[in-house]
Amino acid sequence: MAGIPLVYASVSTVALIVANVPASPIELRTVALSGDQAPGTPPGVTFSFFGNSDLSEVGGATFRAGIEGPDVDDSNDVGFWSEWEGSIELVVRNGDLAPGTPQGVVFSELIGPIANDAGAIAFRALLDGSDVDDDNNSGIWAERGGSFALVAREGDRAPGTPAGVFFSALNNGPVFNDRGQTAFQGVLTGAGVNGSNNRGFWSEGGGSLALVARKGDAAVGMPDGVIYSSLVPPIRLNRSGQSAFLGNLSGPGVDPSNDEGIWIGGPGSLSLFLRKGDRAPGTPPGVFFSELPRPKFDDDGIVTIQAVLAGATIDATNDEGFWSGDGDSLTLLVWEGQSAPGTPPGVVFRGLLGPARNGIGQIAFGGGLSGPGVDNSNDGGIWTNAGGPLSLLAREGDRAPGTPPGVVFLSLGAPFLNDEGQIAFRAPLTGPGVDDTNFNGIWFADANGHLRLVVRRGDRIDVNNDPQIDDLRTISALIFNVADFGASNQLAFKALFTDESQGIFIATVRCPADIDGDGDLDAHDFFVFLDAFAGVELEVCDVDADGDCDAEDFFGYLDLFSRGCEG
Repeated sequence: MAGIPLVYASVSTVALIVANVPASPIELRTVALSGDQAPGTPPGVTFSFFGNSDLSEVGGATFRAGIEGPDVDDSNDVGFWSEWEGSIELVVRNGDLAPGTPQGVVFSELIGPIANDAGAIAFRALLDGSDVDDDNNSGIWAERGGSFALVAREGDRAPGTPAGVFFSALNNGPVFNDRGQTAFQGVLTGAGVNGSNNRGFWSEGGGSLALVARKGDAAVGMPDGVIYSSLVPPIRLNRSGQSAFLGNLSGPGVDPSNDEGIWIGGPGSLSLFLRKGDRAPGTPPGVFFSELPRPKFDDDGIVTIQAVLAGATIDATNDEGFWSGDGDSLTLLVWEGQSAPGTPPGVVFRGLLGPARNGIGQIAFGGGLSGPGVDNSNDGGIWTNAGGPLSLLAREGDRAPGTPPGVVFLSLGAPFLNDEGQIAFRAPLTGPGVDDTNFNGIWFADANGHLRLVVRRGDRIDVNNDPQIDDLRTISALIFNVADFGASNQLAFKALFTDESQGIFIATVRCPADIDGDGDLDAHDFFVFLDAFAGVELEVCDVDADGDCDAEDFFGYLDLFSRGCEG
């Protein structure tokens, strides 16, 4: 942890230090740009558009893209590309032979991709070729040891079902864990299959593909005769190969007050985690769960839910909350109607959004507000416990960091949270100079809650990675999703430009105290800050983002400096 710098130097030395220009707090890197040569394709074949992207923990982006050029047609105009050790490689392309299928069967449409934190990918695809028809024209593939393996295909025998039962559709999933295992929902056809038993969840979490649960089967942990009446996708899969899912129930003793449940475990080892109608921990006697959500499930086996309540003392002002726990306990995290940290007395949560939970037990969520002084301009916020106790990160109506004075958050998107306790979110803006060309952006907060603008619609950015060549383009739209956030200090996004080009970009957010951007926190950073403070360079010295540089900013920077760059 750095201390306040005590520096003894000659006047000429100090002048030399202060003369340095502050580094940009955000480093943007172009991953791929429309019009660029598409790696792994013949000369003259270029990217034409970009679809889904996924940023791994190792900082590489995987993305779907369209291409155009010589010998490109509808049969081979889409592919997946991944970054690996600083270069982009073609992973798979429409028209490629589909591994695990007969000779001549090719991919006709690629859907995905999904990347795990090791940089491997899984995807679903449609097929074309010899003996391909509506009964066997899709499948799921996963990367194993540098090549793709077929996980399941329509028309294949469905593991864990009687002879003569096959997959008729694989239209939800897959999910893909860091061990390269998949899980998905499948639809069935064949002997004895009807509307009461035609769906199930399958997982490779046990080492090979196996049935986890099937519609119509006896529901684990339930009285005799109670069955799964439906299975609600998606199934979750953690690094340990354990699954979690939501299901509906029917049978003796089942009514609308108890007809849902959440199960965790793996094939042959499922257990009931929670049932609708169960007592809600952390609430007064007589309060119970009246509606269960699709669960979130982390690598430590912790389930996090946002559930609806009913019972004594429950009304529209306090009927939902967040809970988390393992198979043995469940703990209330946040309850609607509780006082909202960081707001005036009497202001409470009214409506909850999320939550996001990372691998070290921290949460972030969006919430609505009600109470004294709350109106449509300030009735929402984002809270997190990443830096300690639950605290307010941003509120509607707050000054939006990185924007001119008077520009504030109009609303706040759902927060994304990584394992470093860092948060990213999208938000629209309102205020002076805000119009359709610049009304939203992406913000990043470190684990200490220091919030910075990453990129804004209307920004002119240099899309050429060569510092000697400028290629400035104006952003007309931004696309940012949860899969684009995960790596420490990095996020990926897609940008559309006013010249109708588009690209995939990775933003690296520098430690806020490392003003010179050299990776070290030392006296040089302190003197560069002093120079910016003296010159009222708001981009550098306005630490609290209130539109000026004053004593609060000065002491705010001292606090950032003393904390160091670990957050």
